[in-house]
Amino acid sequence: MITMKFKEPFDTEPSTPCECDDCEAKLELWEAMPIVNPHKKIHMADVVPAGQCPECGHGFVYLLEGDDE
Repeated sequence: MITMKFKEPFDTEPSTPCECDDCEAKLELWEAMPIVNPHKKIHMADVVPAGQCPECGHGFVYLLEGDDE
């Protein structure tokens, strides 16, 4: 099993708001879990998630855009 956690962009804080694309949980960037088996879930040209959702365990967590917060 491979796990991966992406490095946050230099201009983000650990408290940056994120949302799960599956269960729609709202959380902060530091709460995102490493992605389990990313080579099976992320494909070329996909938007890179911040991590995996700790709430549902399988959705991807993405940073919210400025107007989505």
